[in-house]
Amino acid sequence: MGGSTVEPGSYRSIHSNTARLVDDLRARLKRGDTESVTKQVLTIGASDMAVISGHPAIVSIKPVVSDTGHIAQEPGQEFLHIAVRYLDGSLITSLRQDYLLDGARFSWVNMLARGEASYPLIDRSGSTIGFFVWQPYRPGAPVFSQLGPMLVATFGLLLGGVIVVLMSLRRRTLKLIESEDRIYHLAHNDLLTALPNRSQFNDRLADALTRLPSTGEQLAILYLDLDRFKQVNDSFGHPAGDELLREFSDRLRRLTTEADTVARLGGDEFIIIQRQVAGEHEVKTLCERLIETARRPFEVAGVQVFVGVSVGAAFAPRDGCDRDELVRKADVALYHAKAAGRSGYVFFKAEMDQTLAMRKDLNRSYARRCKCLARSRSIISRSTRPTPTEWRA
Repeated sequence: MGGSTVEPGSYRSIHSNTARLVDDLRARLKRGDTESVTKQVLTIGASDMAVISGHPAIVSIKPVVSDTGHIAQEPGQEFLHIAVRYLDGSLITSLRQDYLLDGARFSWVNMLARGEASYPLIDRSGSTIGFFVWQPYRPGAPVFSQLGPMLVATFGLLLGGVIVVLMSLRRRTLKLIESEDRIYHLAHNDLLTALPNRSQFNDRLADALTRLPSTGEQLAILYLDLDRFKQVNDSFGHPAGDELLREFSDRLRRLTTEADTVARLGGDEFIIIQRQVAGEHEVKTLCERLIETARRPFEVAGVQVFVGVSVGAAFAPRDGCDRDELVRKADVALYHAKAAGRSGYVFFKAEMDQTLAMRKDLNRSYARRCKCLARSRSIISRSTRPTPTEWRA
């Protein structure tokens, strides 16, 4: 750092400043990004301005290129070379000597003495970390008239170089922000339908439930499962099933408002948060529209296919305000809707839990009886085997 080689263990002291750049560079390497790679520039890199240990610095990161090929670069775990050049150290001295910048220095604030000039240093987030300050050369009016063009050219080149660097950093920053937005979208949305995924659904439901006490509103959770979807997959293949899911997602968007949330949990399961519900009649209307839109034919694989949808609903705060419990109750109601013949909807009721508990008890009792019967048959089988004496006879 600062122009000298240090032990790898010292990286811990700058981890917080470089971790984001390292993650971004490794993500680009994993994607196979080759932007800016030329015959002279063998690999991509990442750079930014930062404050390290109280000093302004330029941080640059490049993957290690092995001349022998003995260093294995595993995607996501690449060996990286990290360079830190302090702006208030030898770099300022070099600029002062090489470019005749009298009094060149770094300043945290833009407070200038008489005759000084400054330029802001901006990091990738758009924040100004400090200012590059120098004393423009003024040898006097006669000398200035002779050397003026040269000084102007030198200053222009220097300023142009700084501007080019800053603009390049800015462009890279914008591309990184765009990449981060894309990564965030992929992490919170379903890849097939672009609907919110389970993670984003859980966050939105938790937020909506938190607001209930202050708003006094009522919301409904509608758990949807497509009927006969497996037959479409089996008959026409998964691409046709994916096309059907995308079309069904578009229909769900058109049936709901901006205040509602439509999410895909996986497979052919969808879930809706209907907010600001006036009463059961409003949810019934939406359920009927959902069932009706699912009955209309879908154009997939060049043919028309017919499916249906079953819906189970639970209400908050009537059925509780716990996120997982509300989803479970909506799922229980969906089970009853399926059992009732599909292409219908059922609202959760307390006795459904009792029925489910009785069904589980019956299943456990039946399983125990089967085990006892199997054990009894085994004992009878062993008791009827001939003794060794009988065998010898």
